[in-house]
Amino acid sequence: MSVRAHPAARVPGPVRWFVGVLSRRQTYRNLVYLALTFPLGLGYFVLLTTGLSVGFSLLVFLVGLPILVGVLLLSDRILVFERWLAARLLGVDVPLDRETEHDEVWDYLRSPLADLGTWVGLVYLASKFVVGLFTFLLMTLLGTLAGSFVLAPLYYRQATIQVSIPEPIHLTLSYAVQQWGGVEVVSYPLTITSWQVTTLSEAVGVAVVGVLLFVVSLHLLNLLARVQGWYTRVLITPRPLT
Repeated sequence: MSVRAHPAARVPGPVRWFVGVLSRRQTYRNLVYLALTFPLGLGYFVLLTTGLSVGFSLLVFLVGLPILVGVLLLSDRILVFERWLAARLLGVDVPLDRETEHDEVWDYLRSPLADLGTWVGLVYLASKFVVGLFTFLLMTLLGTLAGSFVLAPLYYRQATIQVSIPEPIHLTLSYAVQQWGGVEVVSYPLTITSWQVTTLSEAVGVAVVGVLLFVVSLHLLNLLARVQGWYTRVLITPRPLT
């Protein structure tokens, strides 16, 4: 009795891992998290710059003190949301909130002030804008490049798709062949010139490259999501001082 192996079992492991990024749910959770990074970072940046600037400017009139405290308390709740978001979408193991009992109103004010994670979290919220901007630009670049390649068969007649080189690049590939009479050097001249898509078959080839580029882009974005998850866990883990 012979047992026929499943076709997927004959696919090499590295190939399954490379292509499997398309079917993993975590990939799309990572994409949602990365897509939210820039709008959230922009909102945090506006909140902090507005609240802190108004609070410090009015501090001499004592009105700025409650504004600063309010910004700090609101930032503390935003950090809870950020930890929840990272745990829900990225699977980051991070405590959602500090373990304290709020028996009085003073406890609600004292807990964030006495937590080092709150103060470090302000740096995290401020840096979220820069991280989000970089993430947005990278996702836009990779998505646009891969999408334009994949859709090449649809528009290659209306647009110019080419690799342009100002001047031909001349190379020579040489290797030595050992013979009875000595060593003979064999050389092959290579010339690299500009290339333009002019046929459907060439456009399909570009589309195949686009699919590969899309898969590579997903791996790069997954790596970026893991880095951001590590960044979140390190910076905004609650660290009560008392």
